[in-house]
Amino acid sequence: MKRFTLLNIVAIATTLLLGITANGQITNIGTGTASSTANSGSITVNKTGAGASGTNTLGSIAVNDILIATVLQSDNDDIVTTFTDASAATWTVIDGSNLESPTNGTNGWGFTVLYKIATAADVSATSFTFNLNNTNANDDVKIASVTAFRGIDIANPFAATNGTITVSTGAGNITAVTQRNPDVANAAILMVGAVGANRTYSTWATTNPASLANEVYDFGSATSPSMSIGAAWALKASTGNTGAGSVVLSDNGTSSSKGGLIIALRPAPIPTQPIGCNAQYYISHGPTTGVNGNTVLDTLLLSNGILTPTSFPLTPGNMGFNAMGLNPVDGYIYAIRYPAAGAAAHLIKIGDGGTTNQTDLGAISGMASDEISYAGCFDSNGDFYFTINSGTGSGKLMKITSANLASRTATQVAANGFSSIYDIAINPVGGQMYGTSSSTTTNYLFPINKSTGVLSPGLGSTSMGGAGFIAGLFFDEVGNLYGYRSDGNFYMINKSNGNLTSAGSANAYDGADGCSCSFGRVSHDLDFTQNPGNQLCPTSQNRNPVFPMTVSVNNQTSIQQTGLTYTLNLGASDPIKRFAFTEDAATIKANLISAGLATAASVVTVAPANVGDPINKLVVTGFQTGAPATIVNFVLQLKLVTLGGGLYNAIPLQSQITGLPALIGSSDASNDPTSAAPDDPTTITFCPNITLPVSLISFSGNYKNQQTSLKWITENLYNFDHFEVERSSNGTNFATIGVKQPVNTLSVTAYLFSDDLSSVSGSVFYYRLKMIDADGQVKYSNVILVRKDSKNITGLVINPNPVLGQHSATVRFNASANGTVEFRIVDMAGRVVSKQQNTVSEGTNSVAVNNIDRLQAGLYVLQMNDGTTTTVTKFTVTQ
Repeated sequence: MKRFTLLNIVAIATTLLLGITANGQITNIGTGTASSTANSGSITVNKTGAGASGTNTLGSIAVNDILIATVLQSDNDDIVTTFTDASAATWTVIDGSNLESPTNGTNGWGFTVLYKIATAADVSATSFTFNLNNTNANDDVKIASVTAFRGIDIANPFAATNGTITVSTGAGNITAVTQRNPDVANAAILMVGAVGANRTYSTWATTNPASLANEVYDFGSATSPSMSIGAAWALKASTGNTGAGSVVLSDNGTSSSKGGLIIALRPAPIPTQPIGCNAQYYISHGPTTGVNGNTVLDTLLLSNGILTPTSFPLTPGNMGFNAMGLNPVDGYIYAIRYPAAGAAAHLIKIGDGGTTNQTDLGAISGMASDEISYAGCFDSNGDFYFTINSGTGSGKLMKITSANLASRTATQVAANGFSSIYDIAINPVGGQMYGTSSSTTTNYLFPINKSTGVLSPGLGSTSMGGAGFIAGLFFDEVGNLYGYRSDGNFYMINKSNGNLTSAGSANAYDGADGCSCSFGRVSHDLDFTQNPGNQLCPTSQNRNPVFPMTVSVNNQTSIQQTGLTYTLNLGASDPIKRFAFTEDAATIKANLISAGLATAASVVTVAPANVGDPINKLVVTGFQTGAPATIVNFVLQLKLVTLGGGLYNAIPLQSQITGLPALIGSSDASNDPTSAAPDDPTTITFCPNITLPVSLISFSGNYKNQQTSLKWITENLYNFDHFEVERSSNGTNFATIGVKQPVNTLSVTAYLFSDDLSSVSGSVFYYRLKMIDADGQVKYSNVILVRKDSKNITGLVINPNPVLGQHSATVRFNASANGTVEFRIVDMAGRVVSKQQNTVSEGTNSVAVNNIDRLQAGLYVLQMNDGTTTTVTKFTVTQ
């Protein structure tokens, strides 16, 4: 669900002022007609009131409507060879023609078609007056119409060359032989026509082409010499030839004179919308040069640590670009278009949807002719950084400030050292810029000072691999860095040493880039691990344990966000409906108000999601964040209400905050703070005390040195056959990897099993026990998750969080080996405000954090580095 931002409201207001319909479709919004026999050289069409063929309805015209006028005049006493076209100030003649040349004492007719784009003066005017053939004041009959269309492209109103009025005399119908070929879909095809010498025609709705089914007007003058005009129109869904038009006359006498014209009106372009700073990832790939090269843009979907591309349509196509970044200020992607020969590169702007979502903004001031850029990104202020890699030969880091983006004025930050930087990206946590420098054999990761352009020593010359260029970089909202390599592979890149972790694949490329926008976000965590008691299995004495679920709401925007909706549906991914809320709506509302996340006007409902469910769905309308740059927590109490009938797989829970401004992503899915991936479900595992062939007391596992060590403890084995150890890479499809024979005893017994993963691909594994009784009865254990990765430190938690000023805090974590770690506290400007070193022991550690009492109130990042890996967590200091 999207909420309109000021940007949206302005766009809508502008659309209404321009007279563009909401869906971009052309409409006919009024017609006025007039006839006269007065001895004057003009005719006036009133906007409202009585007209020649009914009530005139031009009073509803708006600025930028297109007005089409048809004027037919006659004369029977002047010796002239041609009629002068009807005219009016600010109107333009589309075409004019003699239907029949007058001679002394005989009738003649002149037909003129004109148009104009309506102005404010036209909106306030009461009528439109047209000057006629003015040989003398004794002009005979004259008739005229003005019809208005809305939703026209005012910059280029006609979708085909106008052609000329087709004129004929004698027997036959009104024809418009000149065909129209509209070059856009949904053009409006309008046919106008006129006939003299006492001839009339059947209803214009029967006009050929048959698609012209909407009659606009159909009237004439009975005063001698009688004559008539008419028009019909319809939308043409596709481009291409309209065919000739004709109108059947009711009397095809030999003396009739007639003419017709087909007009094609171009629909107004549908405006594009911002993509939004919503933590979404994008990649481009295509040729490395060519102003009209077909660069392709893809959206990336992240699931279980794997990135998958989906097409992002670009209209019009055939623009070659690189060095793209997503602007957190206006929500559009900006990129640098490859230059035309001998010219400077252009800045382009890419939005979402619309008739044209890819716009060339013009040349960039500060770039020399033929200079090409391959690397670009935005910072949180909306300043655009890019590198110049070729052209004059010297690599440079350039910057277009947010204030200069409209003028496309770039200034140099630094020179040299950037000619081989193929992409840059800025970490939303701390603001550090990184760049990749690549060749066909080596890749490097460079920390870059974005203020001075100084490059720190390159990282990962070996670990980053040599299979091709890493030319696309982007960050997620928690500071993980990803890269897109020329062989089409995605990797998570360790920012400390350049180590690569596989993260999916896409197309191999010639030229590529990557961008994301994770600045200024509202995000929230759903944490099951803060209370250690949550890790205990239910027992026979407590089959329905109650446990807390902590929700942390992080507001990184510049204002408090209000008017939101929070939803947590416990049964959405658990068809067995194992969990329920224990607190009623009033209690939850009171807790939310106390935390500052709701007000008295908020509405809290907690009820079954479906008939027969436990109370498993929470919805809070009138939800809100805390103040800017704060993290606010609240706790929900959950209860296990059923054991699940033997299906004991892990359960992924995820809540949603909706109603956010579209510019930052209209919704946010909760994040599991114990995993690296953002916006991933929080997985709950449990081991209910069920009746099994064996009483399973516990089942656990850990990973070390390419081995998973599984341990389980049983008691009361009786008439039991064997254990089968099963493994899965996705938590759903399991396969047996080993069998363990039991010790049939009633005593407590421990079992061990080792799984060699040295030749097994993947980084996450799930295990369970299949327990088979002597009579063939089968039961399963709970599922446990083991991560195969290089992390020596896991489970980093700071407590309390928030920290009250002048108080202390403690960090808890697990270490896979003895060693030394360094702690750094970094403020939101990226400054290190405190450092300390501590020795750690294998297993669970608790370390006091120094100098907390010296910190100002605000949001901080705690970084812990064990020499190979940096682990981070966020915390808030309050006064």
